[in-house]
Amino acid sequence: MDPSSPAPNNPNDLAAKEITIVIRLSSDDVIFETDDVSAVTLADLRHAVRSNRGGTTLNRRLRFIYNGHVLKNTTNIAREVVGTRDRVYVHCAIGPIMSSAEIERGEDTDAEPPTPQRTAEPELRGFDRLRSTGFSEEDIANLRQQFGELYGTDGGVELEDQWIDDDAANAPFAVEYVRDMLAVLAGAFLGVFVLVLVKLNVLNRRQMMVVGAGAVINIVFSVLQMFS
Repeated sequence: MDPSSPAPNNPNDLAAKEITIVIRLSSDDVIFETDDVSAVTLADLRHAVRSNRGGTTLNRRLRFIYNGHVLKNTTNIAREVVGTRDRVYVHCAIGPIMSSAEIERGEDTDAEPPTPQRTAEPELRGFDRLRSTGFSEEDIANLRQQFGELYGTDGGVELEDQWIDDDAANAPFAVEYVRDMLAVLAGAFLGVFVLVLVKLNVLNRRQMMVVGAGAVINIVFSVLQMFS
């Protein structure tokens, strides 16, 4: 019979046919044959798969796919799948494990897979924020212990947050202070050799002023030693 011919309008014409439904799984096929296609339901196909294959199909969700569409329990197999053909192919997808109660209720097909819920990651507080900078759990535990010994544990994570935020806010000024001190010392110890650095143009204006101050300190000390 021509597969492209229109489906018969009379349901009795469908029921009189002997048809074969080939249920394709990832391993092999299950052949389901019937001479009363109008009575075939997805429950029959599920039973055929579980009876023939057993194993993992016994307690797992089974979905049947035809022409790219998931078949429902309400799908009319005779009209919407078989039509006028004597042989059709349906794919069976083996899903997650189900409870026996779900299998009894025939929920394998109509139930949609659960939509994963996005859970907001908890905000890191206190020293836990240091994980993103490469601190291990052991490092954080040791730091928290030392911090507790110095400042106590009454403030909890709020005190840790304050300590981190204050330290971060003051860090740029501390760095600049250290740099200035190093430049003063360099000027003091290098003396006239500072002119070489100035000539090479490797210092910015601020560094030149600080290094120059160090050189002036060097000269002052030299003069004081001469007259002492």
